[in-house]
Amino acid sequence: QDYDSLMHEAALRKEECINEITSVFKALDADGDGHLRLAEFEIAISHESLLTSLSVLGLEVTDARLLFCFLDRQRDGIVDIEDFMDGCLKLRGEARGLDIAMVQLQSDWLVENVEELSCRMQELHSSVFPHGCRHQGEGSDG
Repeated sequence: QDYDSLMHEAALRKEECINEITSVFKALDADGDGHLRLAEFEIAISHESLLTSLSVLGLEVTDARLLFCFLDRQRDGIVDIEDFMDGCLKLRGEARGLDIAMVQLQSDWLVENVEELSCRMQELHSSVFPHGCRHQGEGSDG
């Protein structure tokens, strides 16, 4: 029965945490449209009460843009409640969670850009060498 009690307590704590995160999101979402944009986020966290609320969640915000970039997983400039919830739960309580998250964000960015660069290089190569790159003497009749 100890296991059941522990699981019940854990479920209650998680539910309480989700409720707290939802409440903070709604407070940050000044226009109430269900989405946060960077400007809206920066303005909202300039208020001490919202910074305190984020701190209670285990998020020490020293760089609003950095946190917003981490939360904006689709990189479209918009954070919805699901993005906010996922990000907060990943960062919550981790002393260096934001640093680790930033490394992940940078790594993802690098992979995406290297892939894009590779595609562009292949396109450029195809336009410069439309029939492929042949060494001298290959494919010649003599």
